Amino acid sequence: MQNAPWKQVKELTSSYVEGLAAQEAISKQSVTGKVAKSAAKSALNRGKAAGANVKRKLHEEPSSSGAESSDSKERCHANGAAVSSLTSQATRFLAGIQNGTCSIYELGGGSERGKEGSPGLAYLMTVWNHNYGRPKPLGRPSKDKALLETVHWDTLGKASCTCDRGRLGPDAPCVHKLALEALGSRQQANHVALQKGRRVIEVPCSRGPERVFGVYWNAASPSPKRTMVHLKNEGVREEWYCEGGKLSGCSTSGDCDHIRAVKDALCPGRSIEILSGCLFSEDQLARARAWLLETDRKEERKGAPESKEGGSAEVSSDMSSVERYLMELCVGQPHDASCKGASCFCKQHQQLFGGVDFERGTCKDGCCKLETNTNEVGGKRGRQESGDRCSGRGPKRSKAFWAAQEEEGGGQLKETGALQAEKEEVVPTHTAPQTLSGGDGRDAMSGVTRVCASCVCPALACPHVAGNPLWAPVLPLDAKSVQLELPKLVRPTDSFEVHDPLVTSLRRPVRVSELVQRDFEELSAVGCLSAPCPKPELAPCGTAWQALLQSACVHSLQWSQEVKVRIYCCRCPVKHTVHFNGEALGLYAWSRAIIVTQESCQLLLRIVQGTGSAFSGLISAQKSVRGRFSPGAAPLLSEESWRKVCLAFFRLCGQSILECCSLCGPHPDVLLCDGIAGLACADGSRSKGGLAGTAASELRPFTAPSRNSSGETVVKHMEAGVNFSATALEGRGLKRRLIHQPELRALLARYSQHHPKDPDLGAQLSEGEFQELLVALDRDDVELVSDFVANPDDADAEPILLHWRRRLLQEQIGQIRSKNRAARLLLEGIRGETPGANNGRVRSPRKWWAEPLYALGSPQTVSDDSNLIQHWRALAVVRAILLGGPVDQGGKAVLAEHAPILRRVLDNYDEVFPAFFFPTLHHLYRLTLFGRGAVGLGVGRAGWALSAIEGLDACVWLLQLRREVPGSWNEEREESYTFWRGRANRLLPGVEALRPPPPLEYALNQAERELLHDRLGLSPDGRLLEALPKDHPYCQEQNALGCYPLPSWEQKRPLPQYKPFENDLGLAVESSEEHRCKSGLTVGEFDAKVAAAKSEKAGKRLQKHTKGGFVFCCSHRVIYGFHAMLRGESPRDPFAVLYTRLQRHNLPSFLFYDNACKLRAFHFQKTGAEAHKCGPQYNPDLYDAVRWVNTSAVESVNSFLIKFKVLAWFSALESFMIILANVVSGRNAELTRVDDQKIRIAARVDQWSPAVRAALLYR
Repeated sequence: MQNAPWKQVKELTSSYVEGLAAQEAISKQSVTGKVAKSAAKSALNRGKAAGANVKRKLHEEPSSSGAESSDSKERCHANGAAVSSLTSQATRFLAGIQNGTCSIYELGGGSERGKEGSPGLAYLMTVWNHNYGRPKPLGRPSKDKALLETVHWDTLGKASCTCDRGRLGPDAPCVHKLALEALGSRQQANHVALQKGRRVIEVPCSRGPERVFGVYWNAASPSPKRTMVHLKNEGVREEWYCEGGKLSGCSTSGDCDHIRAVKDALCPGRSIEILSGCLFSEDQLARARAWLLETDRKEERKGAPESKEGGSAEVSSDMSSVERYLMELCVGQPHDASCKGASCFCKQHQQLFGGVDFERGTCKDGCCKLETNTNEVGGKRGRQESGDRCSGRGPKRSKAFWAAQEEEGGGQLKETGALQAEKEEVVPTHTAPQTLSGGDGRDAMSGVTRVCASCVCPALACPHVAGNPLWAPVLPLDAKSVQLELPKLVRPTDSFEVHDPLVTSLRRPVRVSELVQRDFEELSAVGCLSAPCPKPELAPCGTAWQALLQSACVHSLQWSQEVKVRIYCCRCPVKHTVHFNGEALGLYAWSRAIIVTQESCQLLLRIVQGTGSAFSGLISAQKSVRGRFSPGAAPLLSEESWRKVCLAFFRLCGQSILECCSLCGPHPDVLLCDGIAGLACADGSRSKGGLAGTAASELRPFTAPSRNSSGETVVKHMEAGVNFSATALEGRGLKRRLIHQPELRALLARYSQHHPKDPDLGAQLSEGEFQELLVALDRDDVELVSDFVANPDDADAEPILLHWRRRLLQEQIGQIRSKNRAARLLLEGIRGETPGANNGRVRSPRKWWAEPLYALGSPQTVSDDSNLIQHWRALAVVRAILLGGPVDQGGKAVLAEHAPILRRVLDNYDEVFPAFFFPTLHHLYRLTLFGRGAVGLGVGRAGWALSAIEGLDACVWLLQLRREVPGSWNEEREESYTFWRGRANRLLPGVEALRPPPPLEYALNQAERELLHDRLGLSPDGRLLEALPKDHPYCQEQNALGCYPLPSWEQKRPLPQYKPFENDLGLAVESSEEHRCKSGLTVGEFDAKVAAAKSEKAGKRLQKHTKGGFVFCCSHRVIYGFHAMLRGESPRDPFAVLYTRLQRHNLPSFLFYDNACKLRAFHFQKTGAEAHKCGPQYNPDLYDAVRWVNTSAVESVNSFLIKFKVLAWFSALESFMIILANVVSGRNAELTRVDDQKIRIAARVDQWSPAVRAALLYR
């Protein structure tokens, strides 16, 4: 018989596989000398190494030798990798151009050059990864590939780049900007040059099936920025990608405008321009590298690179503190703070942190039994599982023992004579030290008393320290929120200041942050959980203090531990009590029986911050797991109790938004604000919200005028021509409009064709309408109205001209007639450039005239023509032009920053305004000068401003006469012109900037000086106003509804009621005061229309709640403050904050305000004038000064805050304000920079300095 084949089966059990793995690790170690680690352990070691490398590199001493070395130029990235400095990276970028790894493409093929033969103005450059110091190849955006960035010289004469690093700030350096400066001299572009070139261009791509295109991101914008479009062609399948979907709001579900433009350019019969890379000579690249090397040396010496024209950034010479602070921002781990000496809290609690004599034995009363057990073993701390007792501890004491101690405590205290007889030192509540915050329990305080934290046992003599600075509040025995000391760890960055000492009262000392359940059990056993011993002999009621041992429970989210806490109580029926204060141990005592860990409160807050909902689910889950796996353990705290405790704790913490942007500082140059209508909160526990709520029924809106202590409203009477310049036809004085009649403004707006699709202002003018416009502007009788109305018989026929009369003040007739004739000269000059007609319609003007004409003809009732010039620096440039002077590079930069519409006109006329524009420019200067606050500055006389403008008016008239009448200029008029020009140049600069003139030029009397100081927000004697106390009558209402706790954001002045325009709640009396853009409706009418469009139930719900919140943030998304709105959003919301809280020099230069009139149409407004208007002068795309700003930053803030609408809907207003402030603070602390997700953007406002900003940008 043939034997069957032999077979052996071996089972691979887990133990066998583990043995093989161990043998493999041993063999690898014998060969390589390295110990194998698990994946988790390797990841942990990498994280530790990253932090260690950061600390090591940031604390390295700089090289003493002057030789250039790569180590001295390396900065430390958040992951521990060494990254070269910006200038070194720029040098490598230039080297990459030479070897082909980097590319530069000149846009327009030289058509965008500033001057013939000069370098180009706009380029496309390879994307550079600043965090790792290497380029990213061209391709569809991913981790390793990217499309190109647009780099160009802007109209300010500064380098501009679209990369994330280059858009951190107005002067933020990046590799692309440095390369642009190195390859050519600084240039100042103009709008004509930047708008040249084809709309669609193609960039060579080495990948076969891929093609890359660049499309003008906005054809109406003067920016040369190209939106990159990527096409991957795989046979019949085409994959399109537009980067505008992420950056500009392009559609991601279908073809956007950029993709359609590329498809049109690729149609048969049409050509597309293919760019070729720029070729630079060896000499040019060598000169560029030499300039970068010199810049790098200056960076090492001064801390920041200089531009080729000079002017380094401001950096402190001592950067050690800045570097330590940067490490915290980069690594995300706070420093190990050190003890502050005698003032530190660990020195004030010697019983906890000074050590306990474990060998002293037991006191005679047996209340301080301390035993040691030499057999205690088991790890570093000799512990067993959670819930078990440590070995060596005494037996658990019975309830009878604790009851005896409670009964004998008071007698022993009195018997030993520990408290010496001395005068009572109870302090009234209002004089309590600042260390006691304003928590819930403060209202129940009977006063404060000096205490001692050095007492160990009530049966022993208390070693009271002389002059002890500690205080404790005196409250009733059953009071809530009994711990009133301000917590040391409120914000995530507070650990930078507060150290973590060892609790030496434990047998195995651990740090405060590591205390757990068994530690509090041990501290209770040794009597360390004690209220501070009151130093006076008598309580406020005159009776003696007695020590009581109170049963309490320390709660965490995972455990609860019963403890005994010693408190001190009097013998009267009121039971004045000094309660336990657990701040030193990271505890919060809510009542005499409930104590929680502050860490748990902070954890619950972060849950609310991350989910936008309540924490009831977590509490329920913890209780369920606790009951299943530890049924005999102490019960956890209920959800309702946690809610009350957390609310009291964060009320004690206060409104803690104390972070600012590390790049913007406490006062950003650019602020964004917006109302959050969805964030409505109920106001009152049972009665939902708004003015009908139980808590807010007596509150007025945040924007309501302030009241004094007697309840009287602060009133400021407004009179046109006296203390403000009006815009409407009604009223006296100078007006802020060029054309006053609304029917003529509508015709002017239609002629501009700036909005051809607008149903009201889009129709082109007929020849008859245009001629009637010129006739009306030239008419002496300005009260005669020329109005066109639709033909009632034929809607398609030409409109019918009607005439009627309008009554005007006689003093206004001359002003209106002069402005109208200036506008007529302007229209005749523009029409001369575009003669002829188109199908019976007047040809639209050139595109550079469309914007100013629409701005001057906008029929909105609140339109303001002074916003074409806006700023005092632009006024100075316009004054120089009106006086016959040329416009230099600096003047053009000022116009580009503050008056870009005028700069665009100037660029299209070879830097000289046409003669027909000068009369209009003169009137614009006048109305802007007085509209900015110079009207009515004279008291009892014409005044300083009118005396100053007299010289300019004379010069303008003389120059006009010289142009229009040949041969009229003579020596006498030359002398007259010289005199008036000198007078204008001496007085007008002060009026433009609202600076008092020198006494020798024009002496202001006392009344005029006080009036000027009032308009500048100063005290009558010219000093800055101090912050008002929090309990001041002017602040009480705003403090209840607002949260602006940053330093120098405190309220400094009352918000007045502007009569006769407002009522006592700040609402507009006349319907023409506050309008929603585009709709022409007032705020109240607009809200009523929205409410009517909803169902009756939704409308009622809206009226029962607050109207939402109003928030301020910087362009990097850091929130600076917010307030609750009890009525609809209006322009008075941002005005109330900026006017009452910020000094003039702290006001932002630019304010972005969205009032929801158009999709992605942001209302741009320069500080110093009204807000909430339409017109091209409010389009941020025209301003190179803010091209770096992320105008949708405030929308990201809204998307964060909108998560809390459900939670806030059922929250009382007071609770809503407390929780939201702490949530916002936590959100600020977690924000990261857009160019590096490992670097945090928010900074402690008390640690911030300009050196921090410079170091973050340049290092």
